[in-house]
Amino acid sequence: MKLIPKTAKYSLSALPWQFRIARKANIMKDVYNYTIVWFLFQTGKTKTCDKKIDLAIILDASASIDEYTFNLAKEFAKTLLRRFTISPDNARVSIVSYSQHINMQSRFSDYQDEKKLEDILNNTLYEGSSTATGKTIQAVNFEVFSTKFGSRIGNHGK
Repeated sequence: MKLIPKTAKYSLSALPWQFRIARKANIMKDVYNYTIVWFLFQTGKTKTCDKKIDLAIILDASASIDEYTFNLAKEFAKTLLRRFTISPDNARVSIVSYSQHINMQSRFSDYQDEKKLEDILNNTLYEGSSTATGKTIQAVNFEVFSTKFGSRIGNHGK
């Protein structure tokens, strides 16, 4: 992936549409990091990663963010998935969404392909209630990154 030099100058029209909308709506703080990562993914040549990796996508579906920003995060997650070869021997993905409740949308042990994971992301709903970040971190640590649920954490990327 080609990274942008810090000294490079770009016109606003060269930036992704999310950045332009956020700037006009004066909500840069909400989408700034997403936009920069999106911009880096969209510039230069990109390759598909075919390495063995367990990738957890964790989506905040609480009222801490609005539904528009939640949908931006889902779009980013779909773009991210396209950068990996999804298979039992390459990248495996777990998708978790949380608000008041923690929803394990997929686990590493589930049969997966890019289409199925995109469908899961498309069907992940915005709850807009309280935030259970602490509980979610614990759940991801003990339930997602667990060999019981298909994580290869014990294999150390071999």
